[in-house]
Amino acid sequence: YSVSKFCLDDKIKAELNLKGETLLINSKLTGLFNLYNLLAAISCVNELIGPNLNELKKAVESFTGVSGRLEEAASGVIVDFAHTPDGIEKVLESFSNKNLIVVLGAGGQRDKTKRPLMARAAKKFAKTLILTSDNSRFEPTKDIIKDLLSGVKKDENLIIEEDRKKAIERALTLKKADDLVLILGKGDEAYQEINGVKHPFNDKEVVRELVKKISKESK
Repeated sequence: YSVSKFCLDDKIKAELNLKGETLLINSKLTGLFNLYNLLAAISCVNELIGPNLNELKKAVESFTGVSGRLEEAASGVIVDFAHTPDGIEKVLESFSNKNLIVVLGAGGQRDKTKRPLMARAAKKFAKTLILTSDNSRFEPTKDIIKDLLSGVKKDENLIIEEDRKKAIERALTLKKADDLVLILGKGDEAYQEINGVKHPFNDKEVVRELVKKISKESK
């Protein structure tokens, strides 16, 4: 089982080798690691069930992914749950051929040592990095961002905006036609926890609301 050819410019297009047979797929998923996730899943199904390849192709191409995992919230805007240095690097590396604007925060009252590593991983791939809040819980957002900043050098491509909604709006405003915005850390969570209170907040809904607002203002 192997990937013979692939293109990630628009979703996933690939030619797979399945024990000597060729399977061409056009998946709605994005990213290099999702290509290999698909290959692993296809391999397991093929070994366990041995389905007709056309049926397998239909199943793969109808699968739209898991909510909050590299999910397209709007054209050129993706939300993902990645909140560890390795997870962030894997996601962003999948789009290393794109101009990336990355919105990133870190959870409060969690492992502080990973914060500078998270920011470093994001800065490695981002054209513009916007550091913001996540679920700060009972920890001041300023302190969390300070920890994130300790992993990167400040320059004109690093923006700090504590308010997550404003940070997302900044990313969308900065976005040009060939840019890709990635909003990391919360995925499909429907809240933002601050000082013990879970405030309604969903990255996807916020993106769609702001896209409409920006579109109206530009007319």
